[in-house]
Amino acid sequence: MSENGFAVGIDVGYSAVRIALFSEASEDQVSDVCLIENDLGSRSTPTVVAYDEQTRLIGVEAISHAALYPEDAVFNIKRLVGRSAEEVQHHLNRCFFDYSTVDGRLSIRLPNSGSQTHTIEYLLAFIFDKLKEYAENEGITVTAAVISVPHKFNRIQMQAFIDAANIVGINVLQVINDTISIAINYAWEKLESNYIKFLIIDFGASKLDVSLIEIEDFVIKDLTTVSHTDLGGVDFDERLIQLCITKISNEFDIAECKLETNGRFLHKLRIQCEKANISLNDKSVAHIKIDAPIENKDVNFTVSRREFEEATADLFERVMEAVRNVANTTDDNINDLIVVGGSSRLKRFENALKNEFNKKRLNRPMNVYEADVKGNTILAAKLSGLSDERIDNINLHETYGYFGMEDENEQMEVSDEYEFKTVESWKGLIID
Repeated sequence: MSENGFAVGIDVGYSAVRIALFSEASEDQVSDVCLIENDLGSRSTPTVVAYDEQTRLIGVEAISHAALYPEDAVFNIKRLVGRSAEEVQHHLNRCFFDYSTVDGRLSIRLPNSGSQTHTIEYLLAFIFDKLKEYAENEGITVTAAVISVPHKFNRIQMQAFIDAANIVGINVLQVINDTISIAINYAWEKLESNYIKFLIIDFGASKLDVSLIEIEDFVIKDLTTVSHTDLGGVDFDERLIQLCITKISNEFDIAECKLETNGRFLHKLRIQCEKANISLNDKSVAHIKIDAPIENKDVNFTVSRREFEEATADLFERVMEAVRNVANTTDDNINDLIVVGGSSRLKRFENALKNEFNKKRLNRPMNVYEADVKGNTILAAKLSGLSDERIDNINLHETYGYFGMEDENEQMEVSDEYEFKTVESWKGLIID
């Protein structure tokens, strides 16, 4: 409980957002982390906001609306939050809404929102408000939360998350890094010894975080991290989309510029490419069909796994380079490989990891998508003062709330990639 309400864990992903509550132990059950379902009975909600005749739509409803009105929907909120239009221009090139930079912040106007202009922080606040609604449907009043973000997020991006939560009355107890959250969940569920050194590879839709973690005498230390917020599953999808646009243009005699500026077509193609990416995980060829997307021509063609792998070879090498860079910082044996994130399910990636680490078994949580929100929830329970046998000894010893690089004038400089080293410790995380 926190000030007459509950403290929860929230994980905002590129594709979906999740919220969870710590369930205290009782006579007939042990303490646990329980995810809160949305109104469709799902434990995750798409991170999408849209408007239909000034009615706000969140999640699945927003995705459905975007199929017909792509200019009324915002998908890539996590990559846009806390950034100016200039910083994310390459993402905005695929969007069809009006945007501008106001006081250094990206602002968006969706046609069906009337005359309203919203910052990305407000769009994120709409999503947080919907999460609160889902919790209230279960009789849970949310007043506080722990939220995790990629290691590479700078002060401005992290503050944007805090601002969005505050807008809807959620007090942010702590902002932590995704891999630390995953480490908390791992220690909570699986740690069996007083010392372990392991690698966490969080390969999600919008980013890659690779961390070398050490736990000694119940102290978690983040020894080294390499973080990329421009390297995730959607970047592989974008390469596949561009490959398909070129194929369609050549095979069906449609100018690429017509395809790239047709919002409905791109929305359909993106969905088909996401499915094809999954299909190519097991099959050598994926079939893509789009009914009359443009010029009344039905589009039906194939993409081979070889074509896709060639188109994304440089991206994949960056992923493996990040893994090698972190692993090579230690001469000791790495006891475990913790692999999470939706993109980590790619067999191409799994095989490369096994080859890199001499066929070592990959350790996955029961749900690779929920490790972050569970770690956040465990910490939220502790910080809100909840007394429970399994978390009483958790002590937030030292944390770094913000990551980034500052110049001499203390202005945040955002680069496309960098590596940093730091130490984060939680004393007594596991009860002996």
